[in-house]
Formats: sequence, C-alpha cells, structure tokens
Amino acid sequence: MDAKRQRESDLLRALVSVAEIFKIVGVSKTMVYDTKKKPEAGDSFERKPGSGGHNKILTNEFLVGLFAEIEEDASILVP
Repeated sequence: MDAKRQRESDLLRALVSVAEIFKIVGVSKTMVYDTKKKPEAGDSFERKPGSGGHNKILTNEFLVGLFAEIEEDASILVP
C-alpha cells in the first residue's frame, strides 16, 4: 500500500477531519474521500490487477507473441 494512503487511513480511523487530513498528508480532498470510501465498500487499498498498463515492461516473450499475432492477422493494426 502507498505510504500516503496508509497515513490517510490511519488518520481516518483516528477520526481526524478530511480537511485536516489533506493538509497533513499533502493530498487532494478527492483522494482522501476515495480512501475513506474503500473500506466502507469492502475494497482494499491495493491496485487492481491490470492497472498501470502504460508502465508495463515489454519483455521478449511479450514482443515475440505480439509480432506473431500481428503476422497472423494484420487487420488488428487498422482502426
């Protein structure tokens, strides 16, 4: 879990107001409210699988598979 989310969560459990939390931790009000909603909804603070796709490391296996898929069906490149 992100350190800021952990700090927010701890402060929320200590019944500190949202206005104070975003000043103390240095995050937006929206992030504090999102952090507040997660445990109420039964969600964890961890990222969901598949999130952050723009930062994925392109391994050789992935690239070989991608090129093979493109060779099989070149129409996937055309919008």
